[in-house]
Amino acid sequence: MTADEPTWMTDVADRQEHGIDERRWAVGHALGVYIALCGKLVLPRSLTAPCGRRCPRCAYLAAPPLAPTRVARLLRLMVS
Repeated sequence: MTADEPTWMTDVADRQEHGIDERRWAVGHALGVYIALCGKLVLPRSLTAPCGRRCPRCAYLAAPPLAPTRVARLLRLMVS
């Protein structure tokens, strides 16, 4: 895990795995409630419980941006 990767926690209510960035994790750790990348307030399930399905919005927000060369290559493929 790199510093840019979120910590993933499964929420009690929706049972989805949500991404928590480092700054929000530090604040939430003191309270026991976390704000996910998607904006949802996450009350974590037991850490021994199986992981839930990953929140699509958190997964999208946590994905690294495409490199400019990759974007240019994709655009060329779309135009051809």
